[in-house]
Amino acid sequence: METSELETLVKEIVRRAKELKDRHTEERSAPVNYACVFCHSEEEYDDLVEAANRIGKVVDNTPTGPLFHIKPIDTVAGSLKLLKVRMPDETRPERGDADFTVQDYKAFKASSLPKPGFKLIERKGMEMIELSVDGFGVRAYFSNPPLDKQLGLVIMNSAGERLDFIVEGDADATTTIIFVHGFGTNKDEGGNLFVDLAGALAARYRIIRFDLSGYGKSEGLQEDVNLEKQADDVRAVIDYARKNYRGAICILAFSFGCFAVSLLAPLGITKTIFVSPPNPGFDSLERRIMSRPGGTVNKSGISVYPRSSGTIQKIGPSFWKSIGDFNLLESVGEYSKKTSLMILRPMQDEVVNNDTAPRYGDVTTLKYVELNGDHDFTKAEDREKLARGVALFFS
Repeated sequence: METSELETLVKEIVRRAKELKDRHTEERSAPVNYACVFCHSEEEYDDLVEAANRIGKVVDNTPTGPLFHIKPIDTVAGSLKLLKVRMPDETRPERGDADFTVQDYKAFKASSLPKPGFKLIERKGMEMIELSVDGFGVRAYFSNPPLDKQLGLVIMNSAGERLDFIVEGDADATTTIIFVHGFGTNKDEGGNLFVDLAGALAARYRIIRFDLSGYGKSEGLQEDVNLEKQADDVRAVIDYARKNYRGAICILAFSFGCFAVSLLAPLGITKTIFVSPPNPGFDSLERRIMSRPGGTVNKSGISVYPRSSGTIQKIGPSFWKSIGDFNLLESVGEYSKKTSLMILRPMQDEVVNNDTAPRYGDVTTLKYVELNGDHDFTKAEDREKLARGVALFFS
């Protein structure tokens, strides 16, 4: 079976399971956490296992079949990262099942179990509610705790919010590079900058890209975002990398992500690259917000920032205080004593005023390089040169 066929099959199983869930519960927004394909012959089982091995790695060999941590599959119920291929079993005539994460499991359990089609399954250290109704061809489950949390495959910050992430590149690499995105964006970065940089590094390194809390697919509110909270998000990802992978850890941060990393100033980071670091303070950001139709700045309430992507970003008062109190140049200088740090500044940066930028070149404990490019290195030749410089520094 081709991997594309497997992905199509998995998406269909999740779609049907979501339809089943939505028909019989009020948990319409519950995201998928796990899916399983029920095999109906040994030949099909072998084909599916082979295909699954091409998109992920086995994280648990269960008695009924292997569980894979896979490259994310976008489904109607969110990003799927856990997939099981179940051995042929005459008690499983359906095509598969999907497991969904509910916000309040205790309340969901109390309201669901009295209804027909629901059944409680208890196991050591966990329990799940099964929903099985004729005519759907799949089953739906609701596990507590969710399977990714049981396996330690979830990243949560100190506020208890899940951070959405992907791991890509060389699974056997001895170096893991954590990408930290900028203000109001996500793990792909503007113009897919992080996608391209990860692609340039994937042959030699393990890459972790994640959404800071409040952004992308991560939990949390935009209004609660501030530098301290973002630094805590970075800490949580570093802890996950240390727990799950051996070898060196490096960081590549972009724009406002540089603030969060330098504020955290983590120990044990072999190399760090800051790309397009912003100016300290909030004057330039305030002007940028106010230049947009509908943009408002309210430092004691909620500021509204219309982004060029068409989305609306909300900024709470704690963000303004956190960047107003932050001494960027001093923080960068201190962090450069703990890691091998290189700063890459684009010379045609339309977001950051280079005339008022901090004098990073005066900091003797870091490497400072100026490159042609706008803030996101939009031009292909500029981005290619950036990628070469990044790869050379990490080598």
